[in-house]
Amino acid sequence: MGEELPFLVQVFSPGIPYQDVYSNLSQIHPVNISGEDLPNCPIVSPSINGPLKVIIPENLTMEKVEKKNLLVEMEGQYRPPDCWTWHHTAVVVPYYGQVQHLQFLLFHLHPFLQCQQLHYAIYVVNHVSDIAFNRGELCNVGFWEAMEEEDWDCVFPHNVDLLPEDDRNLYICDVFLSHVSVAINKLPHRGYLGGVFALCPIHYLKINGFPNTYKGWDGEDDGLAARWRRDGINSLAYRQLSKEQRPLYTSITVDINFSVPGAPVSS
Repeated sequence: MGEELPFLVQVFSPGIPYQDVYSNLSQIHPVNISGEDLPNCPIVSPSINGPLKVIIPENLTMEKVEKKNLLVEMEGQYRPPDCWTWHHTAVVVPYYGQVQHLQFLLFHLHPFLQCQQLHYAIYVVNHVSDIAFNRGELCNVGFWEAMEEEDWDCVFPHNVDLLPEDDRNLYICDVFLSHVSVAINKLPHRGYLGGVFALCPIHYLKINGFPNTYKGWDGEDDGLAARWRRDGINSLAYRQLSKEQRPLYTSITVDINFSVPGAPVSS
């Protein structure tokens, strides 16, 4: 799938049979069958590898990521071309101009999710204003915008600087909220809920999403863990400035600098 790239960073432990995240991607091919006649995907994807080498190529660009992921459609959406999947996941990435981190995430996460045979899309949400980065409110915006587009059955708020290392860690939802990034090498404190986790839309709404009032990092995750009820989706106010369908993701830019809570307003 595309050109082979020189490796800049390789992170793995000797003695464990780690696989490259792209090693099974070449086995996925479109079939000459209409969508409604496709067989169901197997319960366990045959393309799952297990432990993965986290490999970051040298001089990576978005164009090189595109060439490695030819089956990903515009707006970063993917459906298995050879089977009908039961799982539909929206990945929401709050973003604050970390261009290199975003390139690394897209390079690693797209093949990771394709090998799990998911229908998925990636939404990258950022705000333009002179206020501090508000991760919680951007997650709420991403959730709202994603659900306006598709009837997703799972939403994954996802930090831009975290890469999954084992594709048996499925990006799907269970009946309970699932904290996916439990093995981060550095946690802010015990009981921290953040980084990457899975929420069914009905649960996201029941707990009222993230608090909108936390500025900066980490506090909004603790607010979610404490199940805030008064400040969240019900007080979300923003103005959509742009929504661009890019080859690897949907880019959403919003203004969240509103003093009066209210319903979302699109331009």
